[in-house]
Amino acid sequence: MLLGLLALVGLPFLLLTAVLEKGAEVVEYLVQQRRRGKRRNVAQIEAELDATEEELRGAVLRLATAMSTEAHEARRAMIRASHQASGTLPSRH
Repeated sequence: MLLGLLALVGLPFLLLTAVLEKGAEVVEYLVQQRRRGKRRNVAQIEAELDATEEELRGAVLRLATAMSTEAHEARRAMIRASHQASGTLPSRH
């Protein structure tokens, strides 16, 4: 009888211990999932930044090429206008 009483008194403590152990595992699992989610978010943001950087780099290169072409054409037009104003012909090199 005493043994039965001890078993009844000890049973809730055993159950509580089991629940706490399983609870700790669940909490650890949830923490790991949250960390994985954050890493995925960071990776996604970094990928978006890389893509935007490439787009901007391409736009800058296109604009630089266009400006270079326009500058060359402007120089040619100024030389042509200068020769026309002075009445001379440009020399051929």
